[in-house]
Amino acid sequence: MLTAAVSIAAIASLLPPVTSDSSTQQQPQRGWKPQQPARWTACDYSRGWWIRKPAPSAPYGSSCPFLKDVGPVNCINRPKRRSLSWLGYRWWPAACQVPAYGFRPFHFLEMMRNRVIASVGDSLSYENLMPSLLCHIHGASPVTEIPNDGSLAVLQKRSRVYRVQAYNVTLINTWSTFLNEYWQDELTLSRYSGGKNRTAEDSVINLDGVDPALAARVTKYDVLILQTAAHWQAKPNKWRRYFVDGQGRRVFTERQYIAAFERGMRAIVALLNRTNPTTPAVARTPVPFFLSAPAKINRCKGHSQPLTYARVLQTRYKIPQYTRWLPAQQRTVKGTRIRLLDVTSSSLYRPDSFVGSGGINNDCVHYCLPGVPDSWVDMLHNMLSRQTIFRVPKGADIVR
Repeated sequence: MLTAAVSIAAIASLLPPVTSDSSTQQQPQRGWKPQQPARWTACDYSRGWWIRKPAPSAPYGSSCPFLKDVGPVNCINRPKRRSLSWLGYRWWPAACQVPAYGFRPFHFLEMMRNRVIASVGDSLSYENLMPSLLCHIHGASPVTEIPNDGSLAVLQKRSRVYRVQAYNVTLINTWSTFLNEYWQDELTLSRYSGGKNRTAEDSVINLDGVDPALAARVTKYDVLILQTAAHWQAKPNKWRRYFVDGQGRRVFTERQYIAAFERGMRAIVALLNRTNPTTPAVARTPVPFFLSAPAKINRCKGHSQPLTYARVLQTRYKIPQYTRWLPAQQRTVKGTRIRLLDVTSSSLYRPDSFVGSGGINNDCVHYCLPGVPDSWVDMLHNMLSRQTIFRVPKGADIVR
C-alpha cells in the first residue's frame, strides 16, 4: 500500500490582525516573518488571517457521536461555555481561492475511496484532529465504529477503527505518546534514574526505534498522520525522560530534548523510506501551548476573540516551541518526500478556542470542538488534494 505520512513540527509564523468579512479581499497590513505579505502570491493554506463570520457557526453540532469520546474538549454544550464566541471566526488562507478551499466531505471521500487513513499520536491527535475529521465526514456519509481486531490498530484502550461503508474508507485513531519505542517498567528505569525518585510517567525512549505497534502496521496505511511533541520535554515532579540509542546508551540529557526529538523523528522517516520510498508525504505542525513554566499559569483564560498581531508580538506570547521545534523538524524532513503542513501559525492567534479559556478548567493545550481543529482538517484536505495519487477522476461525485 502507498502511505502518505503526516508528522508534527513547529513553524514560527506571525500573521496579520483579525479582520472582518468586508476586508477579505485586501492584503493584510502586516505579515508573518520573515516572509512579507507582498510575497503571498501562491496559495498557502498556513498563511492568512481569521475573519469574522456573520454569526457563530460550526460544521457539525453536539450531536456528532464522536464528540462523546473526547471529554472536556467537547465545549459546545458545556454549561460554562455559554458563549459561542470562539465559533465566530473562520480561517482565510492568503492568496487562495477560498470558495475552493475548506473541507469538502464528498471530495475527500472520493480521494480516500478504498483507502486506509491512520492517525497516530498523542492527545492533540487523538482528541482534537481525528474527532474533527470524523465529524466532518459523518455529516456527509455515515461513519461507524467497527471492532478492532488488531490487524490495523494496536489492541489498547485508546485505539479505535472506523468505517465509511459507502466509500470503503477505513479510519484509524491510535494513541502513541512518542511515536518511538519506549519503556516505563521499573527494571528499565532503574538503569538510568541514578536513584532519583520515579513516577509512573517516567520514560526511557529509544531514539533509534519506532513504536513497534506503528512499525508493524505502517505498510497497511494509505494516509498516515503522525503527531508528537508535547511529551518529550521533562517536567520536574511529574515525569523524567531518558534518551537512549539502539544499544541502550544514553545519548542526550533531558535538557537536550529537541536534539533527541530530531533523532527520534529521523528513525521514523527512515522507516517510511524503507517501507514506501516513493510515496508523497505531508507533515503537520504542533500547536502552541499557552502555559508559562514553571508555574503553569493559565494564559488562555478570559480570551473571547483571536489575538491581534500587536498582541502576538508581545514577549509573553512568543511561545518557545516555535524557535526550538521548527529547525529540528525542518532538518528532519529536508530532502525527503515529507511536506510540512503548518497549523501552528494560525492556531497561535486563537487562545479563545482553548478548553481552558471558557473557564471549564486550566487546559491551555487542547482546543474546543468544534473549533480551531476544524481548520486543521481543512488544511489537511487541501494539501492532500494537491498530490497526484489523490486526484479525483472527472465525473466523480464530488459536490452534492
